[in-house]
Parts: sequence; C-alpha cells; structure tokens
Amino acid sequence: MKRLVAAFLVAGFVVSGAAFGAEKAKEGVGGVLLGISSRSVESLNSRLRAEGYGTFPSTAFSLGGWGWGVRGNWVFGGSGTGFVNQVDGQIATATLSGGLGFFELGYRVESAKASQVVGFAGFGGGGYTLKLVPLEVEQDFNQILRHPRTGSEMTGGQVLAKLGVQIDWIGPKFGKEKRTNLTVGVRLEYIIGLTSPAWKVENVDLRNAPDLSLDGFQLTLAVGFRGIEPGTD
Repeated sequence: MKRLVAAFLVAGFVVSGAAFGAEKAKEGVGGVLLGISSRSVESLNSRLRAEGYGTFPSTAFSLGGWGWGVRGNWVFGGSGTGFVNQVDGQIATATLSGGLGFFELGYRVESAKASQVVGFAGFGGGGYTLKLVPLEVEQDFNQILRHPRTGSEMTGGQVLAKLGVQIDWIGPKFGKEKRTNLTVGVRLEYIIGLTSPAWKVENVDLRNAPDLSLDGFQLTLAVGFRGIEPGTD
C-alpha cells in the first residue's frame, strides 16, 4: 500500500510538471507553520520507562514554514517543520528532536476573493536525534580526554510521503502597489512512512533499537503573505 501511494505521488509530480512549463508563475504565497504533529513513540517510551526515564508524548509542538509558487491553479513548492521534546531520567536527560521536509505539488480551488482551498501531496523525508546528557557532567578537560563519556547521541531517519489540504483566508491588499495580502490558514496533513526507520550512532547501525516513526497527522496554523505580479488580477 505504501509503495502504491509513493508511485501515485511520483507519477502526479511528473505528469503535472508539463503544466508548469507553459505558464510563468505570477503569484507566490508562503509563511510560518505553527501547530502539532503526531509520531509513533510507543516502542521508544517502553525502553525509556524500563530504564527510569520519563516518556515522550505521542504529539509534539511543531514549528516551520512553507512556500508555494502558483501557475494557474497549480501550486508547487515545499515545507518543513521541526520539534523538540525533553524528559528527565535517574542518571541523564533525554532530548528527542526531529525535522521533516517535503517537496509539494497541489491544486488550488479559489471559491472567493477572500479564501482559497488547496489540496496537495508531498514527497520527502524526516530525521530525528535522541541525545542523552548525564545529570552529572565531568568538567575536567583531562578527565574527559581519558574517559570520553560525556553523553550519547543516536540518530535515525526515513523516507516520507503525505497528503494534505490547506484552507486560507485572504486579507485585503496592502503595500504601495496593492499587490500583497496577509493570509491566515489551517493545514491538515497525513504523513506516511515509506521506509522503516533506522537508528545509528556515529554512522554505525544500532542493534536492538526500538521502533520510532514520524508518520501520522499534522495540524498547523499557517500565517503568511501572498504576492501577485502586476497585471495578473
């Protein structure tokens, strides 16, 4: 099923590329993304709990941005978001951080001058880092050289795809030539993991690692600006 979704997305990108070549982009929109994202951390949490650590929530605050060019009703561009969470343990603090980035292609349905709806698909990837820092850190330089165990950092990543919809409310034009609008919207996405996550430490594969996946829903507030080339409207 995941391979079928990936094939559908790639085919859509290729076929729709022909529509971009015939017309110059005369409009652009982009801004800040602020919201929550879900991820599968149950397996990781069971390992942390067993070793006396706190557990990470299945949803995390996310922050990022997006940008689209517009040709006709087609939109193309990309987006990226990131998250950070921290929990304490008996001997160390654990920090889980990650980021997701996508190329996006979509189609816009503009129902009125003051609003627009865009359905889109995305293809990209995500990465994450689990960093463990001891509660008591060695502060003597020579001791660190002799016993270099001041912390551990494990990383992972996976290939991702997504389907989403964004609804924007478009404010009145402003600026010297009245070609810019403030936009406020809501973006809902479902992210699909196309590959199994792989844990590494210093680029070496880890054995007996827990499952962790960045797939799931992401809901964000999208605040930005739209610019229109003179003569377009």
